[in-house]
Amino acid sequence: MNKYFNIAFLLLAGLLFAGTGEAQQIKFGLYAGTGITLTKGSVDELNFNSKQTVIIGGSTVSISDQNDQFAAVLTIEGRADLDVTVEINAPATLDILVGATTYTIPVSLGFAYSNLNSGTDIATAKTVAVQVPSGFNYAAFPMRRRTAGPPGPPPTPDHAGFSHPTATAYLFIFGTLGPVPLSSPAGIYTGEIDVRVEYSTYD
Repeated sequence: MNKYFNIAFLLLAGLLFAGTGEAQQIKFGLYAGTGITLTKGSVDELNFNSKQTVIIGGSTVSISDQNDQFAAVLTIEGRADLDVTVEINAPATLDILVGATTYTIPVSLGFAYSNLNSGTDIATAKTVAVQVPSGFNYAAFPMRRRTAGPPGPPPTPDHAGFSHPTATAYLFIFGTLGPVPLSSPAGIYTGEIDVRVEYSTYD
C-alpha cells in the first residue's frame, strides 16, 4: 500500500558568466507502489528558467506557491475512504563538481495539497489547496476531503466482488533558487528530492 516517488533534480543552470549560459530544468522520476497511483500533472517539472529565462549571479528566482503557473503538479489516486501521509525530503542546495571544487546554489522547497473531490480539475484544485507550513516536510490528509459533522463509518472491509471507491488528490511543489553565488560557474547542478506517499496507519 506504499507509494514511493523519487524526484531526481537535474538543474541545467542558465547562469550568465563570461557571456555564456545554458538551459535549466528539474526532471522527475516516478516509482509506483501498490494501492496508490502517483502521476505527473500538467506541469511535470520545476523549471526556474521558465520563470526567469536568464539567471545571473546574485539573483534569486522564486516559484512562489501552488498558484504559480510553473509549480510542479503531481496527481495522487487512491482509496477515497483512507488517509494518506506525504513526506518530502529535499536537499538544501543543488551542487556541481568542477575539477576538485563543489559549487552550490541554495534551494528551498514548499508544497501544498488539494483533496476537494475526484471531479476537481487542477486549476480549481490550486485555488483550494492547503499549504503545508514552512519547515514541515510531511502532511497527512484524507484522500477525499470530509464534510463537517461527525466522523463517517469505518472503511468497508475487503470482500469478494467489492471495489473500494477511489479519489484524486493533488500535490503542488514550488520553491526558491538562490541567491545564486557570484562565483557559481554555469553548468549542471544536481540534487534529489524523495517524496513518499503511503496510506496513514496512525500507529
